Amino acid sequence: MRRHEEPVEYPGPANAGVFMNRQLLVTSWLLRLIGLSAILAIFAVVMPFSWMRGIHECLGLGEMPEGPIVEYLARSLSALYALVGFVFWYVSYRVEENLGFVRLLGALFLVFGIVLLGIGVKSAMPLVWILLEGPPAILLGIWVVYNCRGGPAADAGKKKSG
Repeated sequence: MRRHEEPVEYPGPANAGVFMNRQLLVTSWLLRLIGLSAILAIFAVVMPFSWMRGIHECLGLGEMPEGPIVEYLARSLSALYALVGFVFWYVSYRVEENLGFVRLLGALFLVFGIVLLGIGVKSAMPLVWILLEGPPAILLGIWVVYNCRGGPAADAGKKKSG
């Protein structure tokens, strides 16, 4: 795919009539999808702990330990995922305006994916868990950094005239 291709209209409530190239459009939709997925973690913040134990066992992770720190970490991490999801969702509608920040998010996600991969291996998580968490984050980070490099295309971000 060429870097400077024909711009397409960018759908979104804050972007009526804004155009961007296809790479940034795909990036915005990826951010939106990841954001929406992460926002769903908000349910784990309030779900009964017995449900968490059941999910833990269904995932083949054995019996979930009990204690204040386990519950605190499970709920606070879920809240953090939801917070990050809202940031991704917001930025997904404003990729052109926040290109530098989006590029930073991509770089951070790449590093985060590498860290998750290492933690998963060190913690002896099931292989499917390791492969479905770290590598997708790494790929998303690479995609975002690559497609948001060098600033916006000369023809992107312009309003329709007339």
